[in-house]
Amino acid sequence: MVTEPIMDSINGKDVLRLSSNLLSNGQKFLCSSVLCSLSKLTLNNVSECLGTVWQGCQVSALKPLQNVWTFFRNTSLYPVDDDEIRAVAKMIVSLTMELESLDDEFNDSHMKIIDDLFGKEGEFTHFWDEHWEQYPSLISEGVLGGELRLDLFKSWQIDGDPFFLRKLLTRSTTCPPFSCDKVETSHIFKEIEEDIGRPIIFGQDIRLVKSVCSAGCSQLCSIHSVHEEDYHKVIRAENMNNAEKVMYADVETCVHAYEMGYTIALRGLEFRCPHVAAIAEALAICFGQATVGANLYMTPSNAQGFKPHHDDHCVLVWQIKGSKVWKLWTPKVPLPRLYSQHSGIERGCTDEEDFCKVSLKEGNILYIPRGFPHAASTQTRSQTPHVCSEQIKSTQRFTNCSRGSESCMISRGYTDKIHDSTPTFHSDSRCVNMPNFFQQVLEDNIGQSLHITFGVEVEPPFEWEGLIHMALQCWAAEDKDIVLGRKVLKAEGCETSGTKSKYLYLGLLHVAVRQCGDDCSTFRKACLIAAKPPFGFYGINEFGSTFMALIDNVANKASFRKALNIVLTAIDTPDSNSLDWMHWMHNISGAQDSTIWSDPVTFFHSTLMDDEIRYKRLEDMEIEFSQMKDSFILCANYAQASDVFISLLQKYRSVRQKYMKGMLYLHN
Repeated sequence: MVTEPIMDSINGKDVLRLSSNLLSNGQKFLCSSVLCSLSKLTLNNVSECLGTVWQGCQVSALKPLQNVWTFFRNTSLYPVDDDEIRAVAKMIVSLTMELESLDDEFNDSHMKIIDDLFGKEGEFTHFWDEHWEQYPSLISEGVLGGELRLDLFKSWQIDGDPFFLRKLLTRSTTCPPFSCDKVETSHIFKEIEEDIGRPIIFGQDIRLVKSVCSAGCSQLCSIHSVHEEDYHKVIRAENMNNAEKVMYADVETCVHAYEMGYTIALRGLEFRCPHVAAIAEALAICFGQATVGANLYMTPSNAQGFKPHHDDHCVLVWQIKGSKVWKLWTPKVPLPRLYSQHSGIERGCTDEEDFCKVSLKEGNILYIPRGFPHAASTQTRSQTPHVCSEQIKSTQRFTNCSRGSESCMISRGYTDKIHDSTPTFHSDSRCVNMPNFFQQVLEDNIGQSLHITFGVEVEPPFEWEGLIHMALQCWAAEDKDIVLGRKVLKAEGCETSGTKSKYLYLGLLHVAVRQCGDDCSTFRKACLIAAKPPFGFYGINEFGSTFMALIDNVANKASFRKALNIVLTAIDTPDSNSLDWMHWMHNISGAQDSTIWSDPVTFFHSTLMDDEIRYKRLEDMEIEFSQMKDSFILCANYAQASDVFISLLQKYRSVRQKYMKGMLYLHN
C-alpha cells in the first residue's frame, strides 16, 4: 500500500483509515508516484521529486493529496516541524502552481461581483470618474450586495458560533510573502518553500493590536497622543523560552486577546477563502492591476485597533458585521507609492484638526484613496455614530468629489445634507435569508465589528511612471547607436567604456524620471490602460494625451545634477536601499544591462569609477545626458510602451494567481 511507508511510524490505525477512506482505487494509482516520493522528501527537494510525477497525474492527484493534508491538519498529527507532513502541503502548492493560470478576461462572474459591490452602470461611472484616486466615497449595499455577504457567511460555516473567526483561524496556515518583482513560478516557490504548511505566524499573517492613550487614560482622547500596543510583544515577554509560542498564533490566544480589547487583523484572506479570492480577482481585473489583497479585521466593543495612519494602496472597506466609525483627514502627500515609508502620519490627526467622521453599517463600503489618513473604532450601544459635518473646518479641501451627489461624503454646498445621506440598512436591502442565530449575535454584541478590506495595490511598474520607464527601455533597446557628442555609443558587442557611458546615462535618466514622479503626483497614479471595467472604458482616449504630458514633464524637469546627486548619496550611504525601486526593470530589459537593475548602487559606483568617465568634466557629462534625454523625448512611443506594460502585467498577474491557487488548495 502506497501510504503505509509514509505514515506507519505515526499510527497503524490511521494508516488503515487513510487507505480505505481517503484514497479510492482509481486515485491510488494516479497519485502513487507522488506519495512514494513523500517518504524521502526533505525541506529542499520537493521540486526535484515532482519530476517523478507525469503531467497527466497532477490534477487527479490533487484531491487525494488534499484529503491527506486535511486529515493531518484536523488532528493532533500536525506538529510544526514535521517535514513529512509539511511535504504534503508543499506538494499540493507546487502541483497547483504548475497548472495553467486563470483567465484574466472580465467574465460574467466578475461583472456580477462588481454589480453587487458598486451598483449599476451609472453608480460605477460616478465612482470611477469622481472618486477613484481622488476622494473617499461611501457606497450603500443593495440587495445583491447582501446576497454576496450571505454567500460569504455560508462559506465560513458559522453554524451558530458567535466567535466566527474560530473556524477560519483553526484551519489557516501561513501564507508566506515573496519578492514583489518575481515573475517566475520556480523562483517564488523556492522563496516560500521553507514555510509552506506551517501554522499562521504572528506579524506575518496575523496581528493582535489596540490603540491606547499614551498618558494612560481609560479611553482615547484628543489631548494625548495615541500609540499601538501589540499583543505579540506581551506573548514574547511571557514565553521567552518557548519559541513556538512566540512565533505561531493559536486560536485561544487570539480569542483571549480579543476579549482584552485587541483587534484581530488577519492578512491574506484571498488566499484562505474562495469567495474573497473571486472578489479580489474581479477587482484586480476591473482596475487593471496585478493583485488586490484582502485582510480581515475583527474589533471588540468600544475599541480601536490601529492609530491614525495612511495606506500606500487604495482601500475598499466592506463592513460585514456590526458597525464601525471612521475618521478621515486631508492627505498631506497625495498618492504615496506602494512600499513607501510611513512617518509622522499621526501628527495632525486629532479632533482639533479637519476631519470627516463616517459610520459604516453592515454591507456599506467605504472607499479610501491611498494617502488619506484614517482611523476606525467601534461604539457601544449608548453611542450613536454619525457623520459630523459640524466638526469639519475646511470643507473646500474635500470638494469636487461628487458634483452635487448627496451620497458624496463631503461636497461643496452639500454639507447640510451629509448627515441625512449616511446610508441606512433598510429592510429591503438586508439579507432576508440571514440565519436567525447571526441576527441574535449582532443584537447581543452591537458594538463589535467585522470588516474586510480590499487593497488595490498599484505596484511600481503599473503606475504612469512605470509606463514612462518602459518607454525609455523600448527606446534604448531600439536605438542601438546613440550619438553623444562626437562619439557613437554602441549597445552591442563587448563592454567598452562607451557602452558603459550609455548605460550610465540610461540609468541616470531612469533616476531622473523617478525624481519627476516625486514632484508630480500624476506619475504616481495607476495606469489604467489594461483596466477592464464592466461597462466599457471611460477616458480611454485620454491615455495617449496623459503619456505625452508626462513625456513633456520629463523633457522640462528631468535633471542630470539631481539624478547624479541621488546616485552619489546612495553610494555614500551604507546599506542604502534608495535605488531598490529599480529592481523590477530587470523584467523588461535584456541580459546585457541586467546589472543596473540587480545591484544599481554597485553598477553606478563601478561605472563612475571607470577611467574615461571619472575624469570627465561635469558640464560635459550633463551635455551628453541632455542629448540622450532629448533623443528619448523625440522618439518616445506610447504604443510600444503599452504593449510592454500589458505583457508584464500578465506575467505578474499569472504568477500571483498561481500562488493564490496554491494557498486556496491548502485551505479548502
